[in-house]
Amino acid sequence: MRTDLGDQIHQLMERGLRLVSMADIENRSPARVTAVRPAVARLGLGRGRLILAGAAGIAACVALAVTALLPGSGSGSHTSQARVHLDRTAASVLHRAALAALRLPARTPQPDQFVYVEWANGVRTRQLYQAWLSVDGTRNGLIRSGGRSSVDPGCHHGHQAGQHGYSCVPAPAFLPGMPATPRGVLRYLEKTYGLRLGTGKKSLDRLGTTVDGLLSFTYLLPRQRAALYELLAQTPGFTVVPHAADVIGRQGIGVSWALPRGGDIIIIFDRRTYAELGLIAKGSGKDRNYEFGRALLKIAIVSKTGQLP
Repeated sequence: MRTDLGDQIHQLMERGLRLVSMADIENRSPARVTAVRPAVARLGLGRGRLILAGAAGIAACVALAVTALLPGSGSGSHTSQARVHLDRTAASVLHRAALAALRLPARTPQPDQFVYVEWANGVRTRQLYQAWLSVDGTRNGLIRSGGRSSVDPGCHHGHQAGQHGYSCVPAPAFLPGMPATPRGVLRYLEKTYGLRLGTGKKSLDRLGTTVDGLLSFTYLLPRQRAALYELLAQTPGFTVVPHAADVIGRQGIGVSWALPRGGDIIIIFDRRTYAELGLIAKGSGKDRNYEFGRALLKIAIVSKTGQLP
């Protein structure tokens, strides 16, 4: 099955879908696989998890898990890497974001708790998106968006809660095993998501979208969040956007990367505190003109679905 991984990643990202690990995919029976967590989004996906069946499901899972070849992991990488510019200003913004992350309070959630995520989604038309995501991935969560609510099924002993006959992979919203250094987190992404550092727009995009998925839909400890920003800071290809605003009008400074088929994605930070504000994605080119954005309003730990922090 031939597929453009970048296209799949961005379509899924627009819908709020989260990554699962390559190891979990490979260890599951190909009969039926619950691959990702859809977080009800602007494209109208309205129910639970996305069920991907048979070989097509496995292929899509592999695409989502982002199998890419990136820096220092293949023949010729040293030659091509020399042509990629490390934007020192973008790196400086990311360093400051890492320092800001280290100042955040550290709280380790319990397995039976939930990560509460609140975003404003959209550009021209905005919707409030709220999700209560299971910390360990085994309990039913809740998603509210556009005036609609849906259950986010947990995965317990390989089966969805309340469902029969569907194999699944837990999608935990807290990753205690993720390291807290740039080198360690890179090894973690390589092992868990099949990511490889390399050069070129596709490689950079896969790194950026993978990291953004973790920053946006998981609860990270301060040192883990800082390590992800530092990994981006040490990777050539990101550029600074001096003036950027999120979808609710908050002004800031951005770090962007180019999309393989035209357009770019910008992560926006508060210009004073360097806290992350949100993201804007703009696609351009034939059959690929779109604009999507989300503004982060809150990430917190709560004890039950529907509870507000």
